[in-house]
Amino acid sequence: RRWTPDWPPQRLHSFCRWLCRCFFPLSYLLAPIPKIRFINRFLPICATHPRGIPLRQQYEMTLLDTIDWYGPQFEIRQDHKNVENLLLNEGLEEISAAPGLAWAVKAANSQQRGGNNTKNHGIT
Repeated sequence: RRWTPDWPPQRLHSFCRWLCRCFFPLSYLLAPIPKIRFINRFLPICATHPRGIPLRQQYEMTLLDTIDWYGPQFEIRQDHKNVENLLLNEGLEEISAAPGLAWAVKAANSQQRGGNNTKNHGIT
């Protein structure tokens, strides 16, 4: 992080994508193993592996968090209470928020593209 904050966005994105390609598989394998998963904290990516989230979404969340980590000028921090209120105002249900995380379920009776009536949304 010493050199990356001043990098152009395209270079930063390429670097973070390369890091995630290298280290995401290892972080995914370590994540479910208690007492060993702490190793993920020492990897050069911001590994994100919440249960119940598709692997592709875990990868995308990890990539975005890694870009935020290495390029802090692009990070926009949001208070989790404000995010919780936004999700509530958008009609989501089963909302849970904590510093750095917010989760919700789209209401089953709301209209949504694709025909799938329930969907988990994770926001960091």
